Amino acid sequence: MALQTQGNMIGDWLKWEEDNLYSREVVTLLAGAGDLVSGTVLGKITGSGKYVQFDDTAGDGSEAAAAVLLLDTDASGSSDVKATAILREAIVSADGLTWPTTADTAETAAAVAQLEALGIQVREGA
Repeated sequence: MALQTQGNMIGDWLKWEEDNLYSREVVTLLAGAGDLVSGTVLGKITGSGKYVQFDDTAGDGSEAAAAVLLLDTDASGSSDVKATAILREAIVSADGLTWPTTADTAETAAAVAQLEALGIQVREGA
């Protein structure tokens, strides 16, 4: 029997959100942003207002954590893609969030502080 791997599920990282979908918003992922999984921390490009995976090495605005992607979304194509993200008032589990491999402990801590400033509380073991 072949081994099957299950990806990140919403319940792996999203522990609470405000009622009536207040925490969620439809955002635009930039074309070519990649195949992103649920729980990916997103940054917002200042010039376009589009979202990509948080990039601690960038200088276009995406170096600041701005949201968390709700569902797996493939934005690797040549067209922008609409997706739903958590932008405010939520509790998330630190263990379920997806960070870029370039982010070290200090950069991740700074991004967590940015999420918390948006009302997205990041809890250990939540």
